[in-house]
Amino acid sequence: GYLNRPDLTEAAFVAAPAWCPVPRLYLTGDLVRRRGDALEYLGRMDHQVKIRGQRVELRETEDVLRDLAPVRDAAVVAAPGPDGAATVCAFVVPAPGTEADEALWRGLRDRVAAALPEAFVPALFTAVGAVPLTGSGKQDTKALRALAEERLAAPVQGSGPADDLANCWAEATGSLPDDEGRGFLDAGGHSLAAARLAGRILGRWGVRLPLSVFLRDNVSLADLRARLP
Repeated sequence: GYLNRPDLTEAAFVAAPAWCPVPRLYLTGDLVRRRGDALEYLGRMDHQVKIRGQRVELRETEDVLRDLAPVRDAAVVAAPGPDGAATVCAFVVPAPGTEADEALWRGLRDRVAAALPEAFVPALFTAVGAVPLTGSGKQDTKALRALAEERLAAPVQGSGPADDLANCWAEATGSLPDDEGRGFLDAGGHSLAAARLAGRILGRWGVRLPLSVFLRDNVSLADLRARLP
């Protein structure tokens, strides 16, 4: 067990089944699959999440980002969005001389989308000076997740109908808009979010918008406001 840490020992060790020759087993956090007479290593369970019903390995998104020229380092976590659904959030240390602006995030999103399925693409990008580490030198996932939750829960500026639309956007996409000119897809939107947002707009304003407005035209929040009464 863990020295002077009964809480960690209790969480990490479980009673072994009757057929096992040892009394206790250690939960390593690794995910494996039995194949014939061997075990196939699939990755760490603490980095696998379900996004819209699809199993996502966050390390794969990290690896793609780290291989891109504008990125010096990256970390990816999942945090609950305004609707409570898990949202993929990327923290990026830009390479020297790289501006952390909307053009960078759009480019990174497109590159990830070209390499991985839709569910792996971050809905939120945040620039950081360095990826936070724990005392043991490992990635501080807890701190990153707390920062992601704080960003996802940031209040919308403004008042009146604009806030209603922004909140509908947030409920559909999983994150509040930080730029009214940012396109739906650039904000992490996807087909399910498009259907959800179109339904909310129809119910709230009585305006029927085809999904192509979101998925082909990449409509922004500012564009949507201009279309509504």
